[in-house]
Amino acid sequence: RWSDGPVRCAAGAAERGAAGGAARECAGFLEIFYSVSNETLFRSVSRAPVDPLGVATRATAGATLDLVHEALLEAISPLLTARGVKAASLPKPSLLAVGVWTRPDAKEPLGPPVGYTAPTKVYYAPEVSGSLGAACGVSGLSEGEYRLAALQPLGPGAPLYMANNDWVVSETRYMYGDWAEESLLQAERALRVAGQPRPAWLDADYYEQRVASVLGADRRAAGLELTGLAAA
Repeated sequence: RWSDGPVRCAAGAAERGAAGGAARECAGFLEIFYSVSNETLFRSVSRAPVDPLGVATRATAGATLDLVHEALLEAISPLLTARGVKAASLPKPSLLAVGVWTRPDAKEPLGPPVGYTAPTKVYYAPEVSGSLGAACGVSGLSEGEYRLAALQPLGPGAPLYMANNDWVVSETRYMYGDWAEESLLQAERALRVAGQPRPAWLDADYYEQRVASVLGADRRAAGLELTGLAAA
């Protein structure tokens, strides 16, 4: 897949472009590849498994930039033809940034310098793997314990919070997609722990069911005080 990335334009560029004015007043990025696969081209640009980030420029990897550009033009050629745009008129990219998120395996086992950079959701089926603890290999692990550990990885005494849909735990039968909703729910739970009230725009019933009740049950099970939490 590919989609728009961050773009910066000169002031008034949109108006001048709509009027047929000056071209190339905008610069930015296209997200051209996103996949869970054993891809090698983009991985070769990164420093994985040591560092997920990789940057290629004309000076360091001009041939790679040209190859990526040609592949993208080939993929979108029907769209260009339909709009009457000649592929040769499109400027070549000047920079390629990649992120390769890896999980340790037998070939590259966990340990310096190999890290665990890939966010990993936990979806499990009790009829297949048994309990969550059995699925994760952590005896007695509960969903509440997992959520609290993901929310405050340094423990309840440290005011450091994480929120991302990649840190979610759920039985497969309740899973309905990887949506931003889970990231926002985790952020709201973190704000509640920090003493912030429910935002006025957020439905009170939804907040009670998905934020306050879940967080309260998890903290009670862990023996944590609820005092100091903001009212819903």
